[in-house]
Amino acid sequence: MIRNHILLALRNIAKHKLFSLINIAGLSLGLTAAIILFLFARYQLTYDQYHSNADNLYIVYKERITPTGTQPTYDTWHPLLGQLKADFPEVKTGTRINESGVMVEANGNRFSESCYYVDPAYFNVFDFPLALGDNNNPLPTKNSAIISQELAKKFFGEENPIGKPLIINFEKQYTVSGVLKEYPQNSSIASELIFHIQSQSDYADWENDWGSSSLFTVIQLDEAASAEALSSKFPSLIKKLWNEDIQKRTNFKLLPIAATFETFVGDPKDVYILLIVGIGLVLIVTINFINLSTARTLDRSKEVSMRKVFGAQRGQLIQQFLYESLLMSVMALAVSILAVKILLPIINQHFELHLYLNLSNLVVCLSLFVVSMFLGLLAGIIPSSILSGLQIQRGLKSFTSNRAHMRNVLVTLQFGISIVLLISVIIIGKQINFMKTINMGYQTDNQLIIPISVNDFAEADVAQQRLESFKQTISEYSAVKSISSSRHVPLNWSGSNVFVRPEGWQDEPLRMRYTFHDADFLSTYRIPVIEGPGFKEDSFGDQRESVMINEATMRAFGWNSIINKSILIGNQKIEVVGLIKDFNFETVQNEIAPTLHFHRTPSNQIHRYITINVASGNKEEVVDFVKSKWSILDASETLPFNYYFLDETIDRVYQNENQLFNMIKAFTFIIIAVACMGLYGLSSFTLERKKKEIGIRKVLGASVIRITTMFFQRYLLLILISFGFAIPISLYLMNEWLSGYIKHTSITVDVFLISLLAIVFISLLTIASKILHVATRNPASVIKEDN
Repeated sequence: MIRNHILLALRNIAKHKLFSLINIAGLSLGLTAAIILFLFARYQLTYDQYHSNADNLYIVYKERITPTGTQPTYDTWHPLLGQLKADFPEVKTGTRINESGVMVEANGNRFSESCYYVDPAYFNVFDFPLALGDNNNPLPTKNSAIISQELAKKFFGEENPIGKPLIINFEKQYTVSGVLKEYPQNSSIASELIFHIQSQSDYADWENDWGSSSLFTVIQLDEAASAEALSSKFPSLIKKLWNEDIQKRTNFKLLPIAATFETFVGDPKDVYILLIVGIGLVLIVTINFINLSTARTLDRSKEVSMRKVFGAQRGQLIQQFLYESLLMSVMALAVSILAVKILLPIINQHFELHLYLNLSNLVVCLSLFVVSMFLGLLAGIIPSSILSGLQIQRGLKSFTSNRAHMRNVLVTLQFGISIVLLISVIIIGKQINFMKTINMGYQTDNQLIIPISVNDFAEADVAQQRLESFKQTISEYSAVKSISSSRHVPLNWSGSNVFVRPEGWQDEPLRMRYTFHDADFLSTYRIPVIEGPGFKEDSFGDQRESVMINEATMRAFGWNSIINKSILIGNQKIEVVGLIKDFNFETVQNEIAPTLHFHRTPSNQIHRYITINVASGNKEEVVDFVKSKWSILDASETLPFNYYFLDETIDRVYQNENQLFNMIKAFTFIIIAVACMGLYGLSSFTLERKKKEIGIRKVLGASVIRITTMFFQRYLLLILISFGFAIPISLYLMNEWLSGYIKHTSITVDVFLISLLAIVFISLLTIASKILHVATRNPASVIKEDN
């Protein structure tokens, strides 16, 4: 019996080619897009959750209580982990993570790499198994090193890296003791280069130092332990460690490892928007399937009545329709899985992702199959119920269904979803353009930035001399307007903070950012000095004897002027010599933070960047010139010359927004395409049913334009209704999304007009050819046909 139902279903699918093609194509297109969207959402929302102990892992962070509010900071003290394990038995184990940058010498070549210094328990806390080495003891000595497979190839080619030496920062030798297996890329706590934390040169000084904090602390709780209960005990620890003054402004908090995406990576709201798009896709393909299946009942009434004459029961007829819809749904699922497998490598490369569809996972396979079956049942049950209950006499005559209103409602819902997404795409595009073009308070054009670290080239004193010589040589080139070196550059801030009080301040010290740079930094970036003389060129050797502040700092201090003002860092008094106009070191998602600008020599602190302001139209020429003079900095010429232009990195800085925009844009087009496929199929059935009416109208003198307009008006009304309910939904969603930005674009009327005109135009193109085909047929031949 089942075999007969399947054969008959296949025969009917082949017989009605247009209907079958539209349904299978629409379903497969929608399911493909939805699967990819759900894979992306899962990838983002499961950051750092693949570890077997993930439910019991927490990052310990500080909460500073200041006059302006609480400030979470994630840098903690070296002795904190040991103190937590000693005082709280529910802390099972933990690891400290100190992120740093190092110069690596391997096989006679030098590489600048980022690294982690960790406790050996790092490999027990987290699931980072080794492909080579001893998983039970990954860091057997203080001078052991773990590297990734990618770094193993980079450093040693095809040689076995185990036992190979690495020279770090020109002096310290490590031995490779392990190579990491490939690990999931949705991780914020992984590193390709890992050293023992006790191998750091300053470890002995930091081990018992509760004064400076510079590393992450991650703890693993016992399974029976409660994070809330542990947090309630932290005040007693703070009371034990510090005096009353510090107790008032310090607290400890626990951040679940599952919350790292929201804290360090991106905004979950972006992911939820994509989930809404995915759900919208499934809704639209389901609506399409139901609509076309219901419309097709009009063409199958005689077939059903004849089968009833020959004894077919209602249950048998329902089964037959369900087999057809289920079979088409399974076909669409098969096409979708194949398409996803083909598209994922392309999507991963384009969006820099690592998505995968694991068909060996039983849960994944069952989920896909259940969704496919659900769609098939939903699309098959409605038309089968209509036709199986049809009276024989009525079915053998012309039969019209009273389900047109339902189809109109579904079409309206379909286009409403499409319009919501189209409006969202336009607004997200506007916001990204707004972020890229907003005045950040400094010049972005023609700024050549070269990441460096003076210690990469030589000992600090020698490196300082080379840096000054290099800057002098480059500044003399005709196409170079100015050159500067600094600790930080715009859009590349790494936290440097200090506690500061304005002179005479009686409240708690304020935690503020600080940076340092040479005398040419402000002029190179065209950042105005509002008040004060600023730094003098001959004060370059001054350390903390003078400082410049931005407007945000002056507001935090409650000052109206910086004249004759000083600040205190600890007990050191520092004169304020300049007020800098506010500019944003980060992005428009971040408020401009109070920042102190010091003028220091590179020997006091490391300069990490050189910025060259290039004359317009001379980018390539200047890059070639700088590269030719690179040996002034790096006499051994073993370091790679890396650079980027500030204006060209904005896309990278706004990578999450660009990903969101490109994905929603692509899938909105897919949704509109699926909706139009459904509209084309539905209009084809409707016009075939109305062809006699059209013929009569033509005989009575109606023009082709009049007939075309009359039929299009019906669909235009549905689009206008869908537009009406799409406006408040899209306004709510986009206002919520824009609220995540300190500065954002406005939602204007033109956004809605463009969306409406686009949908109307696309819909008109979709059905125009079919309307014209029917409207231009010979009315005499149409009227003679038996409907």
